[in-house]
Amino acid sequence: MPPEDDCPLIYGAKPGYAEFALDCLARNRPAIVKSHHLVSRWPATRRWRCKDGTLNSDTLEQDCGHHSVTVADCSRRDFSDHVRLERTLSEVLTLWREGAGQSLYIKDWHLAQAEDSVAPAQKHSRLSSSFYEVLDLVEDDWLNRYYLSTTKDDFRFVYLGQAGTLTPVHRDVYCSYSWSTNIVGRKRWWLFPPAQAQWLRQGSQTIFDYRAIDPTAFPNAHRLCPYIIEQAPGETIFVPSGWYHQVENLDLCLSINHNWLNSYCLTNVCRAIIDKVEEVQLALADVKDLLETRSGDPNWQLQWHEVVQRLVEQDSGWSWTTFWQMVDHNSSIDVQQDPVSPSLRPADSFVAEQIARCRAMYSTRPESQIIAI
Repeated sequence: MPPEDDCPLIYGAKPGYAEFALDCLARNRPAIVKSHHLVSRWPATRRWRCKDGTLNSDTLEQDCGHHSVTVADCSRRDFSDHVRLERTLSEVLTLWREGAGQSLYIKDWHLAQAEDSVAPAQKHSRLSSSFYEVLDLVEDDWLNRYYLSTTKDDFRFVYLGQAGTLTPVHRDVYCSYSWSTNIVGRKRWWLFPPAQAQWLRQGSQTIFDYRAIDPTAFPNAHRLCPYIIEQAPGETIFVPSGWYHQVENLDLCLSINHNWLNSYCLTNVCRAIIDKVEEVQLALADVKDLLETRSGDPNWQLQWHEVVQRLVEQDSGWSWTTFWQMVDHNSSIDVQQDPVSPSLRPADSFVAEQIARCRAMYSTRPESQIIAI
């Protein structure tokens, strides 16, 4: 069995920030928050959920049918994911009404981003959108605060899929946190504590579906012991940094999700970048040998680290440069302009300590001599 202090917490009502920070953020521990009374007030709930709890597909289509969405076909595997398609929301809802397309799962739908384009005044100051309100427990979000302020991208998503559709085993982008709130339907989550990650992977491969493991490909899989949680409508789940997980829709399910991070998990994120850099360096060892022995260029180390960082960014979405830009952006915000109340984030001294730890980790890296921060 996993250690007892890893066991997910169940909050019967939204806890105070200090309690949540101590129990979940500081200990990197998962939780379910029974947030029904808050979620019931969201426009997403009032417009897109019928009184009997089912999806109000007519109103959803009226509001958003023209949107282009990314759809995973859960009947067709594509390496570590499912085959992805582009459709309009109306096209998917029409298929479902006709009894077809039951394996289709709308994922990573940037609906909040689309709403921002209609109401751009909200872009730089708020993580919420017109159809939901971010719980104050998770407002200290360095990831989206940076991306919303400096890019046209974000990590705020809507998911919509039929019963039986699945997100395979994975760890969240950048080793970030995630939270997910069900508007309609139920989900089943398999949560694997970080200590079990070694048994989920074999070489470069990760188990795809925990329910159907090939023991010859993953000989240590029998040692896995995930926590299994059923998430009801109106509930919010917090998935900690570095926890692999798999998710299945038990009903037709509509949910809102954010990837996010802050100073509590900053060192985990930093270590994840180091791991990715070392993985790419190992894969490109022959390129390094060529540059060092045959190029004759005294600046070959600069070329080497630039190649590595470029491939790291292509593979994982960011590199050291982006990481430190995010850190600097969030640590330089004027206290008077910070949209997050001091009561909903850790003390400045704690934040400074975590940033210093990351800088110390980075300073031991050979690329730190080339890529200044």
